[in-house]
Amino acid sequence: MRDAVVVATLEDAEALVAAHPGLTAVTGEGDVLSAHFAHGGSAGAPSLLEVQASVDEAAAELAELAVRCDELAEAQRLAGSGARSRPRSSRSWGSGGGRPSGRSRASPSSSGGSPGRPGRQRVRPSG
Repeated sequence: MRDAVVVATLEDAEALVAAHPGLTAVTGEGDVLSAHFAHGGSAGAPSLLEVQASVDEAAAELAELAVRCDELAEAQRLAGSGARSRPRSSRSWGSGGGRPSGRSRASPSSSGGSPGRPGRQRVRPSG
């Protein structure tokens, strides 16, 4: 297209054509405007590129969520099998209200656990 200028909005197109009647302005929405011609764009409907970008984004998010779901299912399976295979102890965790004292949650590096599976340190009651 000769003498065509891409502009952001229809208002910008109107201003450009008013100032330079020999130019044709084209908006990102697909509107085409010149001194003697006007053609409407997509009227709000997304372009094929926008639709494809949305599909690609949704597919990537779905893949990430599928991986996370698998990780959580495996963690749940391991937690369930670990609870059944370990005999319950009558030992107390101490005065920490069910958790080792001084910590709200043990991190894997500070409690001997492996990544993705935190370990716990037992506090033996004194006395």
